[in-house]
Amino acid sequence: MQGLDTEAKVLLGAARFAVLSTWSVQEPGYPFGSVVPFLALPDGRVLLLISGLAMHTKNLAADGRCSLMVLAGGAGLDLQEQGRLTLVCDAVKLPDADVQVHKGAWMARHAGQERVVALGDFRFWALTARQSRMVAGFGKMGWLPGTDWLKAPVVTEPDRG
Repeated sequence: MQGLDTEAKVLLGAARFAVLSTWSVQEPGYPFGSVVPFLALPDGRVLLLISGLAMHTKNLAADGRCSLMVLAGGAGLDLQEQGRLTLVCDAVKLPDADVQVHKGAWMARHAGQERVVALGDFRFWALTARQSRMVAGFGKMGWLPGTDWLKAPVVTEPDRG
C-alpha cells in the first residue's frame, strides 16, 4: 500500500484545479473559497495564475495565509472514497525573474492559457506549504510530516485541451 505522501504526490500530479481558501477582505474574519488552476513545481511550491481583479487575489494581497484543497475527480464516485489533499500555505507574488522559468511548464499543463496571460492582468503567485493533510479514502488520513515530500518530482500529464 502506498504511503499518504505518495498518494498526495500522485493527486497533485493528476489534478489541474483546486479550491483556494483565502481570508476575506470584504467580510473580515471569514474564509473565502474559489476554484483556481494550479501547477505543482518540483521545488515544492505550488503555482497559481490569478487575476488582479479576482477577490481571492485581493485577499491574498492583504493576507498571504491560505489553503489549497485538491480533490480527486471522477463522475459517479463516492466522495468519501476519493483522495483529497489540503495544503496550508503562505502565498506571495512570484518574482518577475522566476516567471519565465515556470511559464513554459504552466502553458504545457494548462493549454489555452496564452490568452489569459496576454490579458496582462493575470500574475503568477507561489504558494509554500507549511503543513498538509491527506485523506486517501474513508478512514485513511493523516497530517503529512514536514514538507520535503513536496520537493520530489511531480509527474504531470500535459493538458490535451
